[in-house]
Parts: sequence; C-alpha cells; structure tokens
Amino acid sequence: MARVARRPVLLVSLAIVTLAGAVALAQSALAQLKLTETEAREYVLNAVRSMGGGVTASRAVVTAAPQTQQYPFNQRPTDVTVIMSTSRKKYDGTYTLSQTSLICGEVPKELNFSGEPAFLVQFPDGGDFEINDVTFNSKALVGGVTSTGTFHLNVSVKSKQIGHPAAYVLDTTRPENAGTATLTTPSAGTTKLKVDGVNDRGETVNLTVVCKPRQG
Repeated sequence: MARVARRPVLLVSLAIVTLAGAVALAQSALAQLKLTETEAREYVLNAVRSMGGGVTASRAVVTAAPQTQQYPFNQRPTDVTVIMSTSRKKYDGTYTLSQTSLICGEVPKELNFSGEPAFLVQFPDGGDFEINDVTFNSKALVGGVTSTGTFHLNVSVKSKQIGHPAAYVLDTTRPENAGTATLTTPSAGTTKLKVDGVNDRGETVNLTVVCKPRQG
C-alpha cells in the first residue's frame, strides 16, 4: 500500500503546474516523504488532478516527475517578509521566514503547461511556519520586464490574532484589486521580488521575496 503524505500538497494553483514544478515536487516527495519513485509519480499526479489538471497535463507531469534535473529556479534559499494590514485584525502583522522555495524565478514556456513564460514563486517547500504559503504568478514579469501591475498572489499565514485565516488573495485582473510587482537583482544570482497591493476587501499587503542562488 502506498504511503499517505501527511504534509499539505505543495502546488496550490494551476498557475504553477509546470514541468519544473512537477520535477521539484517529485524530488521533495522522494526526499522528504521517503517515497519510492512509483509513489512519487502518484503523489504528483494526484496533486495535479486535485487542482483540475487535465489528462494531457497529468500525463506530462507523470512523465516528468522522476527526472532529477534541477533548474536554476528550483529549490532556492529564500527570505520572505510579509506585512499585512487593514484586514480588521484577520491578517494584520509582520511575518518573516527563511526557507527553501519550491520555485522562484522565470519559468520558460517550454516548461510551462500554459505554453507561456511566467515568473513564479512557490514558497516554502513544505513545513509548518508562520508563513505557510506564498504563491505568486505573473506572465507579464518576464523577458526583462522589471515592473508590472498584472499578477496573482496568494498568501497563507499563521495569524497572531486568529490562528489560520483563509488565504489572502490579490488578483489584479479582477475589479478593485490593484498593486505593483517589481523585480531587482541585488547581487549576482539573487532575485528580489517586491509586491505592494490592496485587494477588493481593502486589505493591504507588502511582500518582499529574496531568492538566492541554489547551492550545489
């Protein structure tokens, strides 16, 4: 009988169902969950299916999952700071975490099931922390573009007030959601993403993600 993963599914939106993401997820399943290669395939496949991934995407993920190739945007040491306010005390506070990101960087179209390049962040790569999830996706922040108002952001935290509120969502393609995402390169191999925005509930977020070069 295959073992049941007790940690949450790492890929939380179809926005980051990419070949690179599948590889990273499979590697995490193999290493952290102590799964066999067959079990890791099934783990990744179930993750895609749970998010509505179609047959073609699922087959591609299963084919890709056992590969051990690493991409420069996988498994990067990452520092994250989130400042949230005006949420009627639901999220309000400052949250910080230094861990490994599953994905952080520009994913080329060849590794993205949408067939389009995108700048993606999926953080952290498992664990239970005061920042449980940061998922960022922008198809505009690619090809040398360093600032955009078009992106999707999900943030899940352990609120100091009420524990585990529902994820904060900022989708600038929807009415009354607005913000700016900016990329800089503080040093060679380091990527800094800065996001400032407000959602349709008037809740503000200031997010800083610093992704460092992967070691090894």
